[in-house]
Amino acid sequence: MPFVEDFDAFFDEHGGFAVACYLSGRAIKAIFEMAWVEITIGRAPFSGEYPTLYGKMSDFDGHFGKTITVDATNYKILDIRPDGSGCCRVVLQAV
Repeated sequence: MPFVEDFDAFFDEHGGFAVACYLSGRAIKAIFEMAWVEITIGRAPFSGEYPTLYGKMSDFDGHFGKTITVDATNYKILDIRPDGSGCCRVVLQAV
């Protein structure tokens, strides 16, 4: 029998870290991060914000390139990176 994890406690808006997101007309819950990243191209350093969501793979599977709304801001889904646990990191770009 395969191991199945219940992720609902992690993606709880009230007792957890999740926020409500709207994707293809339905509400889902995911953890939003606006990380600050620094990269160097040649000798020139650049930095900026890097918006991502962490959520259930089942909520994001098949939604590459779609628009998702997080805290009244629209983002395009640039990449969906499964982590092997049933969850994924979703890379976003503000639109």
